[in-house]
Amino acid sequence: MDYNFRRIPRINYLTINPMKTLNLLLQALKLGFSLDANKKIVPYFLGCVGWISVASAIVPSLEYLEFVGGAVFFVFMTSLIINEEHAHNGILPLPILVKRVQNLFVVTVISTLIIGVGLLLLVVPGIVASKKLIYSGIMVALGKANASKALNMSKSLSNVNGYKLLGAMILLTLIVALLAGVIQLLSTTEAFVALGGLGTILMIILKLISAWVTYTITNHMLIIAYNEAIALKDQ
Repeated sequence: MDYNFRRIPRINYLTINPMKTLNLLLQALKLGFSLDANKKIVPYFLGCVGWISVASAIVPSLEYLEFVGGAVFFVFMTSLIINEEHAHNGILPLPILVKRVQNLFVVTVISTLIIGVGLLLLVVPGIVASKKLIYSGIMVALGKANASKALNMSKSLSNVNGYKLLGAMILLTLIVALLAGVIQLLSTTEAFVALGGLGTILMIILKLISAWVTYTITNHMLIIAYNEAIALKDQ
């Protein structure tokens, strides 16, 4: 898996380049569907998120558990890809894992509140806040900082390529929303209902694909952009 950014030209941090945003998304999609890049990640995905997606296709109320499983999976995946010193093949000691997941939830709640207030005010403050806080999650997932420090450190790091990452995430969110809409539409058609058990199996497969795109490709994109930002900031 190539996350090497040793030779990256300097960029104008204030410029939002649509092609660079699209390129980041395409890089993440390519990695997200590469067998070689994901053979070590699949077991963590199935253990943290996959089984919940399957179960929620049968019991929809279980869908909310995906957020918990997604947070644990995010910590595992980032540790595995970046070869974090405390991890062995992505496996972290339980006390470290619990602490990082807790910090991730704290960062997520605080970021959501700040961004939500910004969007309610004039929309633009919410977009700026989204950019400034975009790396706080990966910093706590990697144990680089606690929740409060991660929020502050993200503001500085996001000046490098925050808007590019934010734009790519918005594009991916639209793809996921479209996929979810197709799944919902299919599940209500008479032809789909008539399939019976086969329809349930098809729904499970579609839910797994949706979950994979939502979590794994988003994580790939965030890790690519984070490594790029670190490399450029150190130049």
